[in-house]
Amino acid sequence: LCGLGRPLLVDLFALAPRWRLLAALPAVFLALLFFLDQNITVRTVNAPANKLRKGAAYHLDLLVLALLTGATSLCGLPWMCSATVESLNHIRAMTLYTTRKAPDGSTVEEPERVIETRLTGFGVH
Repeated sequence: LCGLGRPLLVDLFALAPRWRLLAALPAVFLALLFFLDQNITVRTVNAPANKLRKGAAYHLDLLVLALLTGATSLCGLPWMCSATVESLNHIRAMTLYTTRKAPDGSTVEEPERVIETRLTGFGVH
């Protein structure tokens, strides 16, 4: 199917039940890792210093990550994750800064606003 030399979907029942149960332990840890990675990234990116506004689909990120992880698992493809470093660099790249003079005479950059778009996030990840 699809010229891949293998079926598109992975047969979940090809392994004996004991191996599937044994695989559940690392799967729980992996799910916990995805959950923590997603939440740490969201809290860091949405820090008040970044001056972001919460959109209508703000809380759907974790649901989308879960659906994508499930779909890629069934197809035997690599998983997605929040990519904390890439997300922070993306916010920095999309931020417009103003400069002001500090009391000691040095110049300080302060975030004025962030150009918010979901489309560029797909390109980053």
